[in-house]
Amino acid sequence: MMSIFNLSLPIKEAANSRLFYLLFLIVIFTNCNKNEEIELDWTELNSNVSSTLTGVHFTDALHGHAVGGDSWFLGLYLETTDGGENWQVDSFTNKQLFGLHFTEDNIGHTVGIDGYLFEKETPEATW
Repeated sequence: MMSIFNLSLPIKEAANSRLFYLLFLIVIFTNCNKNEEIELDWTELNSNVSSTLTGVHFTDALHGHAVGGDSWFLGLYLETTDGGENWQVDSFTNKQLFGLHFTEDNIGHTVGIDGYLFEKETPEATW
C-alpha cells in the first residue's frame, strides 16, 4: 500500500507534511457542505407559440432571440425588441432549431436538426 506521507523526510518535515494534509482535508470538507441559497426573480414571458423553444439569447435588456420548433417539421425563430413583451415569429426552415448565439456585433448563429447551421449577419438580414 502506498502512503501519501514520505517517510524518508526528517521527522519535523514529515510532521509538517502531515499537518498540511490534515489542514487541507479539513478546509475541503468544511467548505463542501455549505448550502448557499441564491434568490432569483423570474418573469414569465409569453411567446405566443405552442411549439417547444429550445434556445434563447438576449444581447441586451431589450433585444432577444429564441429558437425551437416541432420535431422534424418546423423550425422557429423569434425576435423581440422590447425585452420580451412582444415576439416576432419567423419560420425560415423545416428543421427544428436547438440553440443560438449572437456576437457583440449582432452576427447570429443557430443550429438545427440534421446538422444544419444558419447565420444572420445583421439584424435586418435573413437567415
